[in-house]
Amino acid sequence: MAGERSGIPAGCSRAGPPGGVLGRAVDRGEVEPELLTERIKSLPFDLLRHEILTTFAPVPEHVLEEIVDTVFLRLVR
Repeated sequence: MAGERSGIPAGCSRAGPPGGVLGRAVDRGEVEPELLTERIKSLPFDLLRHEILTTFAPVPEHVLEEIVDTVFLRLVR
């Protein structure tokens, strides 16, 4: 019920549904599951939101790549 009020379906976190992108990355061995804290899982989305709110512009591809490749993946490998 609380999930419905927040707009997030039950069983899902801010980082996506169970078995989503991060779950598949773990299955492929690209991400170490013990490193996936809630804070680290939300980090790419937090950085994306910050970029959107500070620039009021579409986020360029190079910024998305930097968030994922330079920041996030270094924390979870």
